[in-house]
Amino acid sequence: VEQVLGGGELNNQELIRLLQQNQIQVEKVNSQNVSVGFLESNQNCFYIISNFVLLDYTCREWLTNNAQYIIYEHDHKYVKNRNPASYKDFVIPSRDLVNFRFYREAQKVICQSQYHKTILSKNLNIDNIISVGGNLWSEESLQELEKLSSKEKRTGIYSILDSPYQSKNTPKTVYHCQKNNLDYELVSDSDYIKFLDKLSHNEKFLFLPSTPETLSRVVCESRMMGMKVTTNQLVGACQEEWFNLKGKQLIDFMRSKKQDILGVFLREMTNSNQIKFRPKISIVTTFHQGEEFLSDFLKNITEQTVFKECELIIVDAASKGKESEIIKSYQKEHSNIVHIRTEEKLKPTPSINLAIQKS
Repeated sequence: VEQVLGGGELNNQELIRLLQQNQIQVEKVNSQNVSVGFLESNQNCFYIISNFVLLDYTCREWLTNNAQYIIYEHDHKYVKNRNPASYKDFVIPSRDLVNFRFYREAQKVICQSQYHKTILSKNLNIDNIISVGGNLWSEESLQELEKLSSKEKRTGIYSILDSPYQSKNTPKTVYHCQKNNLDYELVSDSDYIKFLDKLSHNEKFLFLPSTPETLSRVVCESRMMGMKVTTNQLVGACQEEWFNLKGKQLIDFMRSKKQDILGVFLREMTNSNQIKFRPKISIVTTFHQGEEFLSDFLKNITEQTVFKECELIIVDAASKGKESEIIKSYQKEHSNIVHIRTEEKLKPTPSINLAIQKS
């Protein structure tokens, strides 16, 4: 936050403060300054990884293979151009996906909204993603937002975020106002409190991002200050149930949300002493209506002496018998059995491909 006054940086600053308040020793390190030597000398630490664009690939590999870590995702670092909106329905072709293992091996990938989680999930198909459905503000910031919510605002004028970042789409937002004869004011300031004050001068906020906003802190702040927000379909906050709140109600909601978000991190740190299970072998199989043969198959596989070093991935192509019950009975004793049941009957090849993708 000392270098970039952005939503992610402000959020991270408050997370650090909350962790320290809970007696957690935190060291803040810029990703470009991390080396494998640094990681090896801190190998017993728990890592929260936020902006890792400048983190060297060898360091990502070291973390993947050796560390317990959370990815606290503020944007879209799993796609080469960082913009899922470049693709139809946000479905990114595999050739344009990056950092897959880094995401998969994280203890958790924490998203800002359900919208954010949905886009990430449909592309990475991993089961360690959660949404916290909110952001973190300091108490001082919330008090300032509460004060500004009662401030008298100029009517008929739109505040527009004056941002150099292409994803915020400032030039096209300005063009929209000019084309439609709308009065507007560009807002920016390197001081966060002064920025909020300027933003709140007007009754309306216009924001038309070109990249899916994982939440959009500035949209939330505008709502907190009692402003009317006009935006497009690329803002995660707008699709959360709480977005109908405004002013003090929304401020109080985010105030109470802080402990929920902090709790996610504290729980994961508590569980961080669990050793990652990294199977040496993935066994993949698929069936449809396999009840008659399933028990013998599972008995045979699980009795192999090497099975404890394997994972068994089973794709059940919409069977209608007691297959799920049989598999669950084996999963109670063998945590390395993964069961995927599809809602429609797939042919063998796509079923096996699904299992391979999961492996």
